[in-house]
Amino acid sequence: MKNRKENHLSLFQVESKGASDFMAVNAMAKIKDGALGQSVYFCLTHKNNALCGSGVNSLDDKGEDLSKETLKLLESISFDGD
Repeated sequence: MKNRKENHLSLFQVESKGASDFMAVNAMAKIKDGALGQSVYFCLTHKNNALCGSGVNSLDDKGEDLSKETLKLLESISFDGD
């Protein structure tokens, strides 16, 4: 907690076959129409290659946790060869 406000940013280490990096999560992102949601930002790097992306999920989307699903997906990625 900083300045009496809860910190809604989290950083997760991502480890997949041949790559390691981080994923940032904003649990209180403002999405369309000013609604609150969850946003993720990530990059996986392997030698001179990188796979980066982002995504958003509204808080009313069936209780799904975008960060957990994204982390599982990223950890399943495999970089082949050089």
